[in-house]
Amino acid sequence: MGSDFFWFYDVFLIAIAISGIYHGAKRGAVSVLISALAAVAAFIVAFTFTGVISDKVYDSIVRDKVEDYMEERLGSAIDTELITGLSQVDMLKTKVNGVYVSEMTPEYDERGNALLDLSVADLTETGIENADLQAFGITKEFDLTAVKIGHIDITESEVRKYGLSNIILAKLIAMNLTSGDVFTAFTDIGARLGETVSPSLKNLGADLSSGSRDAVYSFTVSIITAAGGTLGSRVMNDIVEPTVMLPLKALVFVGLFAAVMLILGIVAAIAKLVNKIPVVSSVNGTVGALLGLAEALIILVLTCVMLKLLIAFCGSSLVFINESTIERTFVFKYLYSFDPFSLFGTTINRL
Repeated sequence: MGSDFFWFYDVFLIAIAISGIYHGAKRGAVSVLISALAAVAAFIVAFTFTGVISDKVYDSIVRDKVEDYMEERLGSAIDTELITGLSQVDMLKTKVNGVYVSEMTPEYDERGNALLDLSVADLTETGIENADLQAFGITKEFDLTAVKIGHIDITESEVRKYGLSNIILAKLIAMNLTSGDVFTAFTDIGARLGETVSPSLKNLGADLSSGSRDAVYSFTVSIITAAGGTLGSRVMNDIVEPTVMLPLKALVFVGLFAAVMLILGIVAAIAKLVNKIPVVSSVNGTVGALLGLAEALIILVLTCVMLKLLIAFCGSSLVFINESTIERTFVFKYLYSFDPFSLFGTTINRL
């Protein structure tokens, strides 16, 4: 029910904007300008050093503790012959009501999401019987003529990255993986992820250990599409790193920004003395209001960064603070989707 209060975000945006205009006019242009310059300087410092610091932290607290163990567990459960066999399975030859999946056209919504109906699927022409899937919990006795995969959620970006055939195969495996070597490996990896200091990895680890279909699917689709390299590094790059780095970079960025702003804020406070000069005071209010609006925009952008950080940590568990609620807003959703780092030809993921 928290999503019914989506309007709060728009009200908050308007309130910050009005407050910025009012206080900008009251403080004066010179004081606001110096504050804005301090914010720009803080942004540049944070932008410059966030990537370096985040990489060091990630390597020391996550990669060094997880990757080798993950490679050892996955390598012992999944051999190269199994991956080769999976690569020869063509799930696009799956039939649903006599129609091949390859002939279906997913209807993506404005967010790039689609629902694919595989309620009762015939896999007899996919070649899946030639792949030894016992490690994934699918035995030779598995009935391929009427497999109830159900309705699956897909995204355009996901299809471009993995291919629709691999997505369907990974969904099928995730449904049936309840025992075996791979299941044990996933459970052990989940436990190791739960030992890290990252809240987002702890959540992922708990989901994987409990056999969550979404978590199992994510790991499976990454593994079966591994072309070259090792399984451990593939999963680290595909799942672990994105799970950790977005909130980590947001946290480091906000911390650096706040530290620099605290230091430079002293200079802004001293600059208020300039407002006493009569000639300056005549235009101070008007220009200050405009600069105050710009400063309010910076505050709103930073608020969005912190919201993304919180949502990355908690997922959709919070009743009010989640992306589905923000998506219902009229104006705030556009600011939330704005990536300030894109102005520099990059994104927060590439810092």
